[in-house]
Amino acid sequence: MARVSKPKIKKELIAADLRQKIRSRKLPPGTQLPSAQELAAQYKVCMMTANQALDMLAAEALIVRQRGRGNFVQKNVLHGRKMLLGIADMVERSDNYARNILLDVFPEAAIECFKAENCDCRIIPYRDFREHNMETFHDLDGLLLSHSYLDDTTRDFIQNLKMPIVIYRAEYEMDYPWPQVIPDHSVAMNRLFTLAEQDRIPGILIFSHDHVNGRARCRAFEHYAKMHHFTDEQIRSIVFSPLEFYQKVMEQLPEISGKLLITCSGLITCELIQICSGNGLVCGKDYLLVSYDNLSKNFPMPPSIPGVTSIDYSRTSAGKTAAKLLIQNVRNPNAISYQTIKFLTKLIIRESAFANRKELVQL
Repeated sequence: MARVSKPKIKKELIAADLRQKIRSRKLPPGTQLPSAQELAAQYKVCMMTANQALDMLAAEALIVRQRGRGNFVQKNVLHGRKMLLGIADMVERSDNYARNILLDVFPEAAIECFKAENCDCRIIPYRDFREHNMETFHDLDGLLLSHSYLDDTTRDFIQNLKMPIVIYRAEYEMDYPWPQVIPDHSVAMNRLFTLAEQDRIPGILIFSHDHVNGRARCRAFEHYAKMHHFTDEQIRSIVFSPLEFYQKVMEQLPEISGKLLITCSGLITCELIQICSGNGLVCGKDYLLVSYDNLSKNFPMPPSIPGVTSIDYSRTSAGKTAAKLLIQNVRNPNAISYQTIKFLTKLIIRESAFANRKELVQL
């Protein structure tokens, strides 16, 4: 027996008609819809039916109803639904509070921005890129991509995705044809090495984790030190894996006194100070210390750790800017801009280095 479809009731017909107009952009985002009274007259229904149709669209997040102002098509609506954006990044809270501050703030800021802009988002694990799982991506409108997801296994697959992509969380400009959001090291590092040059610092030791962002920061420190007339003989970079750090610091102990020490991650700063202290070297007196990452702002340092002079930039702003750039490119695919947006870094002077020069360098 043939199955008879249930005829749509009037509120569904009105909602379907308005939904189609939103989908075809005859009613573009921000457009004010007719009032319930006007819809009732237009479709020859009662006010209650017109209001129910509007409520259906509001429940789908296609329109927003504002008491006293009217009904408006929601921003960032595509194909009759909210924009759906992927975040290729890890959001994984750990017991390491400092790590959460430095790493999770990027995707958390992006997710907050997507929600504020009426967009749905989906966290995409690395394995879906590694396994080339195209089904995960078929309904996405755009992708916010952490630099760490780009490697020899995933590169070709990602380049073949037919959607707008924005790269973030990298510390250097990557050789890909997508917009990128990265820090601009020049301002803070120029200020730092201007002070080091004026104070005739005899040598610089740079401690860096052996990963791409750590190495990028290390290269930037080396570059700007040389711009300020420090020689290869005066600059030593110590790159290490997580298990090698203590050993690497101990190997450098005879060279530390009187030098400028730079850590390329705030996660190792406290440990470095404690190792030196345990061997009779006082931070800010026997050596100067500058850390990348302003952990002193949010992280309670142990009483034995002085306020740390730091280079930093706003990760929250960077995450939100990357998210807004992606939304803009999805909304206007024919006007995609492939620019690199750089966030200014700043030098925050504290007790561990150049404290007597603070008034000269604060931004």
